[in-house]
Amino acid sequence: MKKRNVRLTGAVLSALMLGGSLAACGNNNNDNAASSSAPPQGSGTSASASASDTPASSPAAEKLDPVTLKIYFAGDKRPATDEVWKAVEEKVKDTLNAKFEINFIPFNDYATKIKLLATSGDDYDLNFDADWLAYPQMVNNYLDIKDLLPKFAPHYYEQLQSRNMVDSITSGGKITAMPWTQITNDHAFVSVDFKKSGLEGKVAQPENGSIKTVEELDAFLQEAKKAAPNSHILEWDGGLTYSKILSMLAPKYNYADPVDGLYGLTYKLDDPAMKLVPVEQTDWYKEAVTWAKKWADEGIIPTDLMINRDAHAGESSNLKVVGFNSNEYINFNDFLGKPENFYSELYPEGNYLRRSPLANMMAINKNAKNPERALMFMDMMATDQSLYDMVLFGIEGKTYVKNGDTFVYPEGMTAETSNYMDWQGQWGFWRDNLVRPTQSRTAEGWKAIADFTNQPNSLVSGLTGFFPVTDAIKNEIAKRTALTTEAGKPLMYGIVKDADKALADYIEKQKKAGTDKIVAEIQKQADAFLAAKK
Repeated sequence: MKKRNVRLTGAVLSALMLGGSLAACGNNNNDNAASSSAPPQGSGTSASASASDTPASSPAAEKLDPVTLKIYFAGDKRPATDEVWKAVEEKVKDTLNAKFEINFIPFNDYATKIKLLATSGDDYDLNFDADWLAYPQMVNNYLDIKDLLPKFAPHYYEQLQSRNMVDSITSGGKITAMPWTQITNDHAFVSVDFKKSGLEGKVAQPENGSIKTVEELDAFLQEAKKAAPNSHILEWDGGLTYSKILSMLAPKYNYADPVDGLYGLTYKLDDPAMKLVPVEQTDWYKEAVTWAKKWADEGIIPTDLMINRDAHAGESSNLKVVGFNSNEYINFNDFLGKPENFYSELYPEGNYLRRSPLANMMAINKNAKNPERALMFMDMMATDQSLYDMVLFGIEGKTYVKNGDTFVYPEGMTAETSNYMDWQGQWGFWRDNLVRPTQSRTAEGWKAIADFTNQPNSLVSGLTGFFPVTDAIKNEIAKRTALTTEAGKPLMYGIVKDADKALADYIEKQKKAGTDKIVAEIQKQADAFLAAKK
């Protein structure tokens, strides 16, 4: 691969010297490893508001040659997008001297089209990405900014350092991602809206926090089933899926959720060597299979859910129990504070992983025309509150209004009809020091999430950013993936006659398909990845 040399022009160096003389965002130096637990800006605290309003760099316009930053986001373009970004141009003309060409690619096409743009030599500058989107395939198409980041985005880089995120985004000695800092987690909760579900007055509402184990959950499900014998009790959408039932039990067994990038391999969270094991060979998986079978047999979940999901779409209107949500659901969606709403964290003493810093991020194309200016923009987006508000929310009175400290839709506008606010693909810009409360994402909710994520049993995976090269095992992975769908998912949905026999057969089929070879190869690469971090 041809190495890209970034030229430091006199204008850019002048901008750096001027920018370096300005103060950094005040409270960021003292943030801990997770994120500040302070409420969002504008929520009644004094959390570095004055520092956040100070641009990260402010060179005179004539010091910088004019450029156009070309940026791609995933999702659909909102009607007021061009108008908002014209206002952004005007706002930064004396500090960045940049225009913006903002492009959107629908989610279904994003991974394919953004990779095609990068590999074809397109010189666009920035794009949104994530480890659940195109990043694993795009990592080699992004510019290594390890040396550039502290030079051109020093304040943002300092924030990453203070949150202990630099190590997590470094792979093979390179940094190719600029992550969000608004980290959450996916620890499992059970929640019930007793009024909406129709269970109010029919089933005794437990005290919040009282259902902590799967056995206690099962006892409640049995009571709910008696009260609504003709209903499937667990909500199908976002409830019991192939991975969600494992997520529910993960803290009990201290395992990491098996992610797509590891092809169904997992490891113990307290194992410093991170010895990988196929998930189906663990006691954790075996218990998940047992509960899935029990609940399917009892009609608590539909037996045809795996193959006929659309037939159950209307059941959300007969919602009974929402299972296995992250605490984002609990703290947002106007859920807290209503007496009819029950929620409880499963296995609260168990370990669980935070969402990856790579779950939402921005990256610079290795062929970018203006990488230095793109980094300067990212620095401003991490420190300048008014710029952050404009990019995230738009123009006051046009795309949002304020209700006290809360940013809300203008009158007559909703999430479905929004002309800009809550636009898709913005999440790579989310910053814990600048986040604003909205109707659905309240200041109290953000604080609760930050406090929860700061708990000592909220861990950071040492394998963040690890994407194994699979050329030597691609045939075995293809077979393993096919078996996961054909024989693994029926186990997770409880639609097998004999769970013990079906699980044993599944394990044996996976071994014959080459799972041991997959484990050996990925373990070798994981060991090298971990060794490089020491």
